[in-house]
Amino acid sequence: MDQSKKDPTKSNLMYLTIFLLLTISASRELAMNLNTPFTINIKLDLIEVSGWSASGNVYTFADLVFVSVYGLIKNGPRLLRPIYKSIIAILSNIAPYTKNLCKEGCEGLMYLLNVFAKKEFLLEKEDNCKTLGSLVEAINYLIAYHDETNHYLQIQLMKYQSVFDYLEQSINEIGEAKQQVQAAEQAKSSAVAGRPEDEVQQLDADEGPQEGESPPMDEPRQQFQIVSQQEKKEEDKLTEEPKAEDQKQA
Repeated sequence: MDQSKKDPTKSNLMYLTIFLLLTISASRELAMNLNTPFTINIKLDLIEVSGWSASGNVYTFADLVFVSVYGLIKNGPRLLRPIYKSIIAILSNIAPYTKNLCKEGCEGLMYLLNVFAKKEFLLEKEDNCKTLGSLVEAINYLIAYHDETNHYLQIQLMKYQSVFDYLEQSINEIGEAKQQVQAAEQAKSSAVAGRPEDEVQQLDADEGPQEGESPPMDEPRQQFQIVSQQEKKEEDKLTEEPKAEDQKQA
């Protein structure tokens, strides 16, 4: 995975490795066995994994996974951005069983936290927020289950306290924005519900007939009233003429 991330012809192999790790990381037995010391000499982009780590502990297979994911996101191609959520889920699956994370792995977690906490990344799409949540969950697991052995991670968390303060402030701003939107919607709905019926009917009349609707019936009624008045006048004339003739004969 580390060797194929810079070779476009091996992108399929990189994808296969990532999803294979995601599948097997859900196994509890496998995650616990990752604490086994790593004795093979492997040179990665960021560090050379062999023997003792910089923090004075022996590298384990869990360290190899954390450092590989760190290097994959830092130096990997941009085509991996759509599956960042799956990559971070690997760390979240094995974090509860990782007893002693190496210095490079802890630094990698803080680097990823800085990258994923940026507003540009979070606002890009909804899954990016879930990616950040999965990373914070992995850090929480490391501290909650193995706080006595993950000393370097605790030091890193104190150094990057400002990042968590920034996240808390951003969450509060998002909550306030949601409350304002909800209040505006409620005010709008209550204003419509509180209008008098005359105003609503007047607004409907001003809008005119919609497409497919018949025109209003006011004009035909007025025409009918005019016609009826003319008929009454003619009837009055007819009744007045016989009375006039009778008066002449008399």
